[in-house]
Amino acid sequence: MSLRNTNLCPLDQRSPHWRTKLYSVQKPRVMGAYSKKDNEFINSLNCLRYLRLPEANEIPWNLNIGYEDYQKNFPVGITRRDIDDILKFITMHPDKMKIYGDDRLEKSSKVIFPDFVCQAGLLTELLEIPYRNKNNESDNFLVCNNVMATKYRGTIYLLMTLTCDCCNYGLTGKDENDKLFYYGQRYRHMMTTDNLNKQADFAESVFDGDFFVSFQSRLGRYDIFYTGDINGVQSERNLDEHEDLAEAQVKFIEVHTQNFLTGVETLYSGHRNPEGILEAIEPIAVKEIPKMAASEWKDSVCVKFAIAFLDLVKAEMRDIDDPNTVFKFVYDPTVSDCVQYQILPGKSELSFLPTWYVDFLDELAADGSTVKESSDH
Repeated sequence: MSLRNTNLCPLDQRSPHWRTKLYSVQKPRVMGAYSKKDNEFINSLNCLRYLRLPEANEIPWNLNIGYEDYQKNFPVGITRRDIDDILKFITMHPDKMKIYGDDRLEKSSKVIFPDFVCQAGLLTELLEIPYRNKNNESDNFLVCNNVMATKYRGTIYLLMTLTCDCCNYGLTGKDENDKLFYYGQRYRHMMTTDNLNKQADFAESVFDGDFFVSFQSRLGRYDIFYTGDINGVQSERNLDEHEDLAEAQVKFIEVHTQNFLTGVETLYSGHRNPEGILEAIEPIAVKEIPKMAASEWKDSVCVKFAIAFLDLVKAEMRDIDDPNTVFKFVYDPTVSDCVQYQILPGKSELSFLPTWYVDFLDELAADGSTVKESSDH
């Protein structure tokens, strides 16, 4: 099936979809958290780590420690399992997600509040597209990734998947990119601890679990629900396993996503030499970053494009409400200056909303006042 053209051109701000008057970003609100270890979803704070700022006499650090024994678990794109994790969180916290009373009537077909559900990493990539190198295919998000969209019960679910041209990245054994990835993992490990009462052990193996926080925000006119991978939190005490993370007095530190999407206030940037020796750590206020990069990019342009893309998806899917039908959005500047899309109607190998989640939404639609919380799937 051939691709359909649109008039959303990432490198041409004169295109109609760019003409949005509302391009604000609401400060994100924490909705909850979950962990992931050995590719398994864990409905707890199991993989939460805390910021541990080093003493001046502890630096320099050798980020090469443990690299030779490192068994790579490189994340190759966002997978179906990643969207499943978000959906599991939704089913386990229906009271945080469903629409009540008059709001439900006004939202007509919607049974949960978000207009869009996705990973924070997908939003991050969308925000960066206007400043990606037009002539460098390997640096263009939608060349190496497709955005799949499915709409059901009024909410649109977005999934990022790798294209065939890029799916072998990171699978060819250890190379320089792997070492740089490991340096990041080792830095995260040395800057954090799983227990504030425990002494740092810089020789121990890199922690291989991940901690995700779920957020609610507004991007332009849209309610967005998304999750982001959090490296650690700043807290004066260990948090209880069942404590509401949204009410804990914590600050999020550097994450793998755009920092303002996950409420980050301060980054701790590590400076290393070419041999992998960390020589200094610099705190950076996130709110100052746009000013520091004003000659290179504008955050307003990034936000405008992300909202324009959501406008496009919503407009093209206005007559669709089917848990199996998928719209595939692509952008390849070597083929077209504008975003293109393809419709895959009905059940196909690209359909990604699981039956158990569809059943959950149907239950909400049948009785919005009483919903039984789901167990782990």
